Amino acid sequence: MTGHRQERVRRASSGGVPRRCNTSTSTRNLMAARRFVATGKSRDGEITKLFNAGELWLPRSKADVIADIENKVHMYYVLWPGDGRTAVRVENGSPGKYLRTDRDSTTRSNLLDLPDC
Repeated sequence: MTGHRQERVRRASSGGVPRRCNTSTSTRNLMAARRFVATGKSRDGEITKLFNAGELWLPRSKADVIADIENKVHMYYVLWPGDGRTAVRVENGSPGKYLRTDRDSTTRSNLLDLPDC
């Protein structure tokens, strides 16, 4: 079998993607860790957006952040003074999905401690 034909066979057996391409690794390599320093909040205290001055990707809406996290496109974090980096998680609640991070042992989301933007 010639080299060109072997490549076509490899593509066909892997659903059209060459075997040497590992899509899960490629996706992981593209994921960016995005830091933010402030949040937008609704009147009732719900996080509606994330913000970090000078970043082209911000402000980022809550819906977009949830999609980014769930689809493993980007991860978001807060850098707390003295405590280090804490990742933002997506939680399911009675009103729907929401964002939270656990900086300490309290049950409330520490995102509410960030300044408003």
